Amino acid sequence: MFTNYDLKKQAKTHVLGSNFGTAIKLSAILIIYQIVTLVRENNQALSDATNQMTNNSDSATIQYSADLARESMATATQIFTTSLLSEVILGVFTLGIVWTFVQWRRNGKVPEKPLQASFKFWSKRTIVDIVVLLGLRFIFTVLWTFLLIVPGIIKTYSYSQAPLLYADDVRVGREISSITAYLKKSEEMMRGYRMKLFWLQVSFILWWIFSALTYGVAAIFVVPYYQATMAEFYLAVRNGQTVHRETMRADENDEL
Repeated sequence: MFTNYDLKKQAKTHVLGSNFGTAIKLSAILIIYQIVTLVRENNQALSDATNQMTNNSDSATIQYSADLARESMATATQIFTTSLLSEVILGVFTLGIVWTFVQWRRNGKVPEKPLQASFKFWSKRTIVDIVVLLGLRFIFTVLWTFLLIVPGIIKTYSYSQAPLLYADDVRVGREISSITAYLKKSEEMMRGYRMKLFWLQVSFILWWIFSALTYGVAAIFVVPYYQATMAEFYLAVRNGQTVHRETMRADENDEL
């Protein structure tokens, strides 16, 4: 059984030393997004603090409350739409990055054009499938969350490997018959591994805090390190299932 320490240790081999430049190029889109987001959030926080100091009269407070009430529905709709678009657009880039780390690990060969690799699933062959898969994953997770918080969290981890399972089928040229089937396959794959992935992600909290404190500068290392670790997790679970299936077949043959 693999440990999260082992996964992170192996991931570091792809983001340290001579591989650091390649990892940065491969993760460039997400690094830029992380830096821009952190800078914007910090500026927004300063702006909100300034507005709160200037709008401290009773009339301003009443007007502010009225504006919030009128805009609540529009805000909720905007948040959902923005989150969906973010999930899909960033998800396509993330899949390209993580999948390249997966192939890098499998082949032991450094990608020749790492930045272009992050655009891998924006091709005509795959873009529609990936957009539908990521969109459905987001919607199903939100619906489960509306039902109860805990089932929503469980489904988040259950569906986490669906895009990579799809990428594996694309790699071997397998016909894609059902997009929703990948959500089911991911759910089956993640049985017994959800908490492991949860703790693996929790172990990066201090890294993300450090990234925020440095206005995203640390993201230059943290983003590729995190994505490489997610690739290692997928491979570990995938390989573990393959060994398990082969063992079961061998036991069945022995019985016969």
